[in-house]
Amino acid sequence: MKFNMHRSLAVMAGLVIVPAAFAAITIDGSMNESDYGSPVAVQTLGTGFGDNGIDFNPFATGSELDQLFVAADATNLYVGMAGNLETNFNAFCLFLDSKSGGQNQIQAGQPDVDFGYMDNFSGTSGTGFTFDAGFDADYMLNVKAGDVGGGTYALFSNFFIVGVDAGFPAGGGYLGTAGYPNVGGNLTGGDISLPFKVTINNSNIAGVDGSNGGTSSGAGVITGAEWAIPFAEIGGTKADIKLVGFVNSGGGDFLCNQFLPALPAGSSNLGDPELVNLGNLAGRQFIWLYPSVKGTISLGGYTAAYSNLVVQFLDSSSNVIATTVATIDAAGNYTAAGPLLGGNYQMRIKSHQSLIKQVAVNTTNGGLTGENVALINGDVSGNNEVGPEDFALLAAAFGSFVGDSNYSAAADLNNDGEVGPADFAILAGSFGEFGD
Repeated sequence: MKFNMHRSLAVMAGLVIVPAAFAAITIDGSMNESDYGSPVAVQTLGTGFGDNGIDFNPFATGSELDQLFVAADATNLYVGMAGNLETNFNAFCLFLDSKSGGQNQIQAGQPDVDFGYMDNFSGTSGTGFTFDAGFDADYMLNVKAGDVGGGTYALFSNFFIVGVDAGFPAGGGYLGTAGYPNVGGNLTGGDISLPFKVTINNSNIAGVDGSNGGTSSGAGVITGAEWAIPFAEIGGTKADIKLVGFVNSGGGDFLCNQFLPALPAGSSNLGDPELVNLGNLAGRQFIWLYPSVKGTISLGGYTAAYSNLVVQFLDSSSNVIATTVATIDAAGNYTAAGPLLGGNYQMRIKSHQSLIKQVAVNTTNGGLTGENVALINGDVSGNNEVGPEDFALLAAAFGSFVGDSNYSAAADLNNDGEVGPADFAILAGSFGEFGD
């Protein structure tokens, strides 16, 4: 049993020194299981914008949103919108709630981007596209494609900062265009230079049928539009990103019934966006990605700013399913992004020379706050217990300062640059303790 605890600690400590490597996802419009795993949402309604009837990629004769896929690395949020876009410039749209602020109901004064595309969502006298409670839109992305003349295919993409209309490109802008195939998702000719990537694979001929609002399934479809969205442009972190995706007309003025999460059974096309209120529909009409755990860490006797807070999430079989280095401020307030869609977990925490602390958390319904954790200081050796080995290591460094040959940062339990009586007192107070 003690061996397992030591091994777990070694894994956690190693992640601080050697961050996990991420295999880059190729933006090619195919959401492979090795990149994304299972979809985060599946369509249950027949499309009101026509079922694609041709196998002639990149062109399509209908628009549908069959499945939604999400992944992330250290730089990007990856979103796959599996399905088809009719090549009449119908659009896939993604709204993101990824930071504080935003608009639950889209107001007047939207970005002058894509010929006023978002003006179709804003209204007057209390109208305006309204999201479900708990979703306050910060950003929107769209991508559309069609024949630009002589049978030449091109896609176009735009980025909108919700509620910002002054000072182009303060409210976003035109990201650019691409032809086919556009493996890599790179765009050219945009009004703004931002590292978004997107492409469309229109090869799907499966998925939902064309029964507007009828029962149908998008299961199994893995091709469509694929995005790489830089965290730096949408708030800086993957924790607590909320998302809703759907199909809209090319001009932005007529909503299809192809939303994910799926609309309630029987829902046909929604029409004029400014008259739609998702809050009136049953169920939660957005997906909460990487719901976080937030709270305050205390580490007895530690006087410096906290860092290197390693957090693991374990399933009911004690398998580690997610590991992160949490963000943490000088006061010990931390945010740890959890697994993709949340759930009921054990959360394992370690910081500096602390013992491991394990607590139960449930992020099934979204992020948690107030998860305050008191860590036990004094594990000089890193073996998840405070005992004679730690005492011996501290004694060997006793009386040393930073720069001395026998100084040990691990034995400097209060991190004041000196190994002395204060550190001995911390160790003595924790002597005999074991981590979880």
